[in-house]
Amino acid sequence: MAAEDSVLCIGLDIAWWGGSRRNPDSQFDCIAFVDRGAQGWGRLQVERIPLSAHPASSAERTEPNFDEDARVLVDAIERVVTQSRASRVLLAIDAPLRARQRSLPPRQRSQDAGQSG
Repeated sequence: MAAEDSVLCIGLDIAWWGGSRRNPDSQFDCIAFVDRGAQGWGRLQVERIPLSAHPASSAERTEPNFDEDARVLVDAIERVVTQSRASRVLLAIDAPLRARQRSLPPRQRSQDAGQSG
């Protein structure tokens, strides 16, 4: 692999809406990264990104609780990319998706759910 083919691989695990005010352990995002260059794979690094110092202005149930504009996470990604000498970046994200709000009737359990034969 030539030097110009080096790749920085970054994986993100993003907290569900920035975590819960009631659960401090949920107030972290996680970033894992490794370089793949001419000499092979570098050392895998994993970093927890604390979000609790950046509470959101609103505490609505459908609003993020921490790092609402993702500035803390973006800063961490920029730092990792800047420190790498890789010519390309591969970014993989594990993040919750938010569905559009819809007015649907409440879900009802199926009559035969959980029953066998």
